[in-house]
Amino acid sequence: MLNHREIEALLRDTDPNPSLLLEFKQSTTPIDVQLSAEMAALLGTPSRRMTPFLASVVDAVASKLEVANDRIKAGRVKVGKEIAAWLGDNQWSIIEKELYTLVVRDGVAYVLVTWTESGPRYFVRQQFDGTCGANIDLDMPDRGFNTWERDGSAYLDVFYPDRIEKYIKTDGDDAKWEQRWDVPGEEWPVPWADAQGNPLGIAIIPFALDGSQIEDALQIGRDLNEATLDMLATSRIQGWPQRWTKGLKNGNSLANQFGQPILNPISNLPIRSTIRPAPGSIIQLNENAELRQLDSSKPDRTVIDTLLELLAWITTVPTFYFGGGEMPSGVALLQAESRLNHKVEDIQARLSTPIIAMLRLTIRLSNYFARTTHPVDQAIEIPWETPAVITPDLQMELDDHLTKRVTTLKAGGLMSRETALREIHPDWSDEQIAAELDRLSTDDGQTPTIPVDSTPPTM
Repeated sequence: MLNHREIEALLRDTDPNPSLLLEFKQSTTPIDVQLSAEMAALLGTPSRRMTPFLASVVDAVASKLEVANDRIKAGRVKVGKEIAAWLGDNQWSIIEKELYTLVVRDGVAYVLVTWTESGPRYFVRQQFDGTCGANIDLDMPDRGFNTWERDGSAYLDVFYPDRIEKYIKTDGDDAKWEQRWDVPGEEWPVPWADAQGNPLGIAIIPFALDGSQIEDALQIGRDLNEATLDMLATSRIQGWPQRWTKGLKNGNSLANQFGQPILNPISNLPIRSTIRPAPGSIIQLNENAELRQLDSSKPDRTVIDTLLELLAWITTVPTFYFGGGEMPSGVALLQAESRLNHKVEDIQARLSTPIIAMLRLTIRLSNYFARTTHPVDQAIEIPWETPAVITPDLQMELDDHLTKRVTTLKAGGLMSRETALREIHPDWSDEQIAAELDRLSTDDGQTPTIPVDSTPPTM
């Protein structure tokens, strides 16, 4: 059990970076900012909502991260099917999207694993930001916590492998952390071990990368917003052109009938003269006076285009994700996204380990709460959906390339007929391959025609 001082030390000594985490959040969320007096005068508003350019970066990476639930394999086929059912019945696709978005944005996020009458439940928690969130100290990996605020009170759950300690601190100057019971008669601490006393494990799983995928682009996101404001201000000036006069007596200030400047009664300074032409108005100038207008300047998006190219180079997200040009197709799309897809595959490899840890914890919970007998340490394979966008024309190109390659190797005696069939139809069973081999049986000296359709032969 932790006392008030120990809990305060735990939260205080946890080393998040609140300002950096806040900047990650603000860079991907439209927020209002106060404009300078000069910019506010040009745009006619004291504040403006910023454009979250980096949200496109986060979405581009996170949208390519998706586990193929129906292809998950475990040491036992039955367990693999049950895992697929767990993920399918508990809105994992929605939770998965939220999880990967936080991981890409902040560099780390957490999944809280619980068990209900209907099976496992998964909840996503963001990195502790100094007030709310979850954390596991790498120096003390056998303890983690999740804290949040509600109705003026602060809540804290501390997770150990064999127990969960719950605390609450109500609002007030003298408030202290105290034990918390969520339901009447609940044990404290909540036991978290099986019938034999074996710990079930920490209920919160960290999903971590080397760091945020947008940290290096934060300044570019700010520069893009400033460049956008500059371009808008330039456009606004064209609607309110700047005019000037030449040759007027006391042209810079208003004058009375004696030619003396009229003073502002408050500031005691001359009142500056202004010229505001309106439709049908007449401006009277003396003999040598002139009225002219400053040359107009055209909005130039060169800086924005350059910044978008720099953003694409740093984040590996192609410029067409930001509206820069048309989206390519076919092999050109693969080439344009090659760096991005390589990054996604690296992230997939890093996230497979915590997903396996999450599923093994779920198996332990199932064995305890649902009385199943699944081996906990059995191998689990996490298949991912390919990050490449396979368009119909690209699929045709890939199929045509595969068919030509296999046919050439078969004709040259470098590939057997069975291997050729397995290359073209990787999803066929052994029985389907055998049936197709019988159908394609020909003389030894004749090269068979390799079928390119994906329809399995009728058994």
